[in-house]
Amino acid sequence: MDSFSKSATFYDQYDHVQSESARELMKWVSGKTFSHVRELGCGTGKHTVSLLHASQATHLLAIDRSADMIEYAKLHHSHPKISYRCQSFESTDLSLEEQLIFSNASLQWSCNLERVLTRLCAQKQSSCWFLASLFGPETFKELAVSLRSVLGAPVNLPSASFYSDIQLYQVSKDLFSDLDFYQEKRIRVFPTVTDLFKSIKYTGTKGRGIAEKKIWTRHFLEKLDTAYRHRYGDIAVTYQVFYIRAR
Repeated sequence: MDSFSKSATFYDQYDHVQSESARELMKWVSGKTFSHVRELGCGTGKHTVSLLHASQATHLLAIDRSADMIEYAKLHHSHPKISYRCQSFESTDLSLEEQLIFSNASLQWSCNLERVLTRLCAQKQSSCWFLASLFGPETFKELAVSLRSVLGAPVNLPSASFYSDIQLYQVSKDLFSDLDFYQEKRIRVFPTVTDLFKSIKYTGTKGRGIAEKKIWTRHFLEKLDTAYRHRYGDIAVTYQVFYIRAR
């Protein structure tokens, strides 16, 4: 998460897909009233004020494990009804007042997603809604294939470890009595592979251990760009997004 923390000032320039999923979630929130809201993984706070207004909340507690993101949110997206707190998903405790738990494109990074969801479900009131979007394992699948063809070896991007639709649905179905689950695949085209990597870096989706840093030369990136276009026609990337609405 270190590189993600350092990217706070750039995140909002590159979070196109995250903004789209936030708008999708917000459609359901708008027109309803939730007095107390908990946001898990608020990032820079870009969507937190919008969530406050959409939910008509009297208080919104937004948490994120990145101290830099929380400081940025406090500086750029402060509001009398919003409290920002540096805290992980795993350690957050719900109050009895929460009426909505909201999380956009964040929970896939949980160390143990099933444990986090189980804990939240055990703590929340039966009337409290849980609304979330999460990335799935098909995210960046074109990049993984292109890297493998250039490196000549298997490549495990972090997204490969994300819950599949079947896994996430089953866990959610076991925990929630009222569940609406669906997915969509968004395609985004980048001008070059370099632009793709900038987006990955600044939105916190950068992987660990893909390869040693010394290979990321201009020559390698050009070779990867060529291989990518040869296979897919352009630098098109799939984002698999799951949506959960439950209580």
